[in-house]
Amino acid sequence: MNAVGELAAGAALIAKSAFEELGKDIYSKIKGTIKDAIELREIKQNLYDLQNKIEDYGKVKTFWQLDRAISIKRFYCDPFLIIDKKRINIKSLSEFEIDSNILVEGIAGQGKSIFLRYLCVKELELGRFLPLFIELRQFDEEIDFNCLVKNTLFYLGFNVEAGNIYETIVSTGKVVLLLDGFDEVGTRLRKKLTKQIEDFSKKNKCVKIIASSRPNSELRTSPLFEVVRIDGVKSEEYKSYVKRLSGDLQFAEMAIKSIEKNKMGVIELLKTPLLITLLLVTYRSYKLIPSNLEEFYDSILELLLHRHDSSKIHMSPRERTSGLTDRQFRDCFDALCFFSKTIDGFQFGPNEILKISKEALRDTNVDSDPQYFIDDIVNVTCLLLKEGRFLKFIHKSVQEYYSASYISNKQDKWVEGLFSLFIKHGYRDWFEELAYLSSLKPYQYSKYFILPLMKDVLGVKGSFEEYVNQDVRRHVYDIFFNIEIEIATSESFGYARVAKAKFRSKKMRLFFNLIGEDYNKLFRNVKVDWCALWKYYILEDRKAVSSCGRLVRGDTVESLYKYRFSEIYNSGFLKDQNIDVLESACRRIIRKAFDALELIKREDHYSSKDIARNFFLSH
Repeated sequence: MNAVGELAAGAALIAKSAFEELGKDIYSKIKGTIKDAIELREIKQNLYDLQNKIEDYGKVKTFWQLDRAISIKRFYCDPFLIIDKKRINIKSLSEFEIDSNILVEGIAGQGKSIFLRYLCVKELELGRFLPLFIELRQFDEEIDFNCLVKNTLFYLGFNVEAGNIYETIVSTGKVVLLLDGFDEVGTRLRKKLTKQIEDFSKKNKCVKIIASSRPNSELRTSPLFEVVRIDGVKSEEYKSYVKRLSGDLQFAEMAIKSIEKNKMGVIELLKTPLLITLLLVTYRSYKLIPSNLEEFYDSILELLLHRHDSSKIHMSPRERTSGLTDRQFRDCFDALCFFSKTIDGFQFGPNEILKISKEALRDTNVDSDPQYFIDDIVNVTCLLLKEGRFLKFIHKSVQEYYSASYISNKQDKWVEGLFSLFIKHGYRDWFEELAYLSSLKPYQYSKYFILPLMKDVLGVKGSFEEYVNQDVRRHVYDIFFNIEIEIATSESFGYARVAKAKFRSKKMRLFFNLIGEDYNKLFRNVKVDWCALWKYYILEDRKAVSSCGRLVRGDTVESLYKYRFSEIYNSGFLKDQNIDVLESACRRIIRKAFDALELIKREDHYSSKDIARNFFLSH
């Protein structure tokens, strides 16, 4: 055994020893609740076998290795997290230095799931906590949150129905819950799940909870969670990912050299680990770097259909049972992604996915067996993965991009109708598709979505150009003055801070999220002496909007109060420089509107004034 092998073996022995000590600690707490000697022996043996079962959470299939699950240790790169405005690496739970539960937010492909799996494996090595990795997409009408926790313990070998084993384990102070993919839960169920997680946390205060989600989920509004954000890959950092992901230094150097030659064209592909991985998959097969995001995603499906590898001259594509051509397969896959998204799904049972497949084939007028089409997606492209009796997309961004592709190929009238439904009923679950469509079909996106949305939200009457300079400002100010700001105060420590800001209208929240204005951050940047404001309203018995409970943060108990922004403004506590905060929001909206108008003008060869008049007066 070489020196590296000896070091690895030594580390494994240390980890095994540490986890055995944790097992003994948990066993000492459990044995008092179980009378049956045979059952106690089984529990003791299970605790010794526990390490191997938890190690399974550290094995995943990736785009780089589709055929079998591999250890994340082979490709994991430490992400940077933004915590208290600092950009830092977190290598274990203890490095968070946050007493409350934690919500890790990140956009598609930033490695939220891999990060939580890494923390799970790391705690296994350190032996300080029993990590329970739970995929929240399993939550549904029939399985509540407590059930998910119990099922995880049952998988690990604990008979949770015996005695008080479940209650005893969660009360040991040795359990940490790693909740993956809150955003993968159906929209209708998220509030229910949030409440159940909060109820569990209040009842089991000794259990640390780390959850992951896309930005702006319902869970981020919970006072029991502190939000941290995974930052994007910066500048030259992508090179470390290329070297780590490829596992081949010579290949990595060649890929980096090619990327550097075309860096401006692929700059958007170097911001997340997923996109860097897909870029490497493409480069490995074609020895070329795609010039933009659309070309990149389009090449991925073709690549997976043929499993082409330029280093393997005699490699032939896998046979397709569906008999579909490349073009038919792409059209049907686009449709399947879209129809699967309309039912608010990411994971599907056999009957559900078969129904979606039939609908996709019928929509595209393709004559093929729907089950054969599913089999080809699973066996040839691996873009759908089997997990037990369920199928799920290998990554949510796959479903989102090809769903957007389906929309982009529809006639204008159809697209206009869909966007009208979004504006009327909400588009929260379609943010990513809309982002792709702004690039795939900027004309339709501007004409049928952005401008009608602004008219709806801002109450535009008549010509938008005449309205935009003065009335938009007035309307934006009115919107902000009706925002509720939640202030957390501590009488014992004598401070007050902004906990969160909230639009009273869901429509406004969606709109500001869409245009990229983080209104929570906006109001945290507002310069107000919050402590003096709190004393002005509360200690002198003046009227606040409402008291809204208490928040426990470590050893500190905070009281929560809601204020209207207009009250703060009228009280005289608002500083003059805060006008800049509101003006920045106005400028962003106005710029967005004029960019859309100019784009439509170029496409239609109309004057900007004609477009504004014809468009807004005809709706």
